[in-house]
Amino acid sequence: MRNIWFALSVTLMVQIFVSASSVTVSVLAPVVAAEIGISPRYIGLFVAILYMVAMISSLISGDFITRYGAVRVSQICLIFCAVGLMFSTLASIPMMILSAMLLGVGYGPVTPASSHVLMQNSPVNRRAFVFSFKQSGVPAGNALAGVMVPFLVLVVDWRGAALVVGGLCLLSVLASEPVRVKLDVDAEPKHSLQMRGMGKPIKMIFSKPELWKVTFGSLFYAMLQLCFITYFVTYLMVGRNLSLVDAGGILAAAQIGGISGRIFWGFVADRFFSPRVVLGFLGLSMSVVMVCFLSLGEGCPYPVMLILSVLFGTLAIGWNGVYLAELARLAPTGETGSVIGGGLFFTFLGVVVGPPIFGMIVTVANSYEIAFMVFATLCVVSGISILCNFGGGGVSFPVK
Repeated sequence: MRNIWFALSVTLMVQIFVSASSVTVSVLAPVVAAEIGISPRYIGLFVAILYMVAMISSLISGDFITRYGAVRVSQICLIFCAVGLMFSTLASIPMMILSAMLLGVGYGPVTPASSHVLMQNSPVNRRAFVFSFKQSGVPAGNALAGVMVPFLVLVVDWRGAALVVGGLCLLSVLASEPVRVKLDVDAEPKHSLQMRGMGKPIKMIFSKPELWKVTFGSLFYAMLQLCFITYFVTYLMVGRNLSLVDAGGILAAAQIGGISGRIFWGFVADRFFSPRVVLGFLGLSMSVVMVCFLSLGEGCPYPVMLILSVLFGTLAIGWNGVYLAELARLAPTGETGSVIGGGLFFTFLGVVVGPPIFGMIVTVANSYEIAFMVFATLCVVSGISILCNFGGGGVSFPVK
């Protein structure tokens, strides 16, 4: 029981600082872009490069986790993030591309590594909660960067802000070292690294209907989640005539909902319904809440928008931990890292392709509402598919 607290503490710390490092450059985009002499909108390319590299690094992480241990791999990821932020301070287009690639290398393997640790150390009847609690580190890290980085810019300039976040990543490496020996006991130093086996995690995903249905659900859920985060402030300002401050408050409310939602749905998946049922319900529910938000009248009170935003965040940002717990449950013994790496390949794919597709729909249809409706519909289809009995015929709702 003691090991689970060690495992949860270390993986949560790593997740918070890796997540914070991954969004630091996005927070700094206006000042960095001004210094380089480009438009801040090109931050989208930076994020795309980061997640495309993360897709690849998550695929190959399984063998590294088996050979070196999950905590050691997490430490290496933190170092990559710190070095990536260091290169971002050189403020040139080639260095920013290199920065995005290094951050992507660091970002991709963290979740497979932490999932491996938690799978080995968490009791079965608490696994969804443990995974979800750890995943709350993603919005927590994003919020930390959003609050801390602008303040640091005022105190030590933007380069100093990036270096401080990188320094925190390095301190996390040192902080995790005392417990690494306790948690990396299953490392296999003689395990061979087979770079040609990059397709193995994807093959494993397609080996079971349970796995590929849940994984493709995550692809569409990630699309809606990222499109909301990327475009909803703009939609509120253009379509609802809200100020930047008010629109930003709506987005912040959703992030708060996401933090609490990740923990709450993990608890529900452990105590009441199976993770599969929870995931299917979340796909349907996030779509319904999005439609409700889009249907609000022109004079809708701001507090009502805040309440709906918190609810949407609870659903659309709160699914990740339950998803990872289900992948871990379905993974063959000893293959947790590989299966989750394969699942994250498709999740990150949704992150990469979702916003550009959304932008094209807005351009063609000249409507943010239609674009959000398209992605909400995809989540409905995915939710129903996940809920359908994998053996064929009908829908099942297993309870605990």
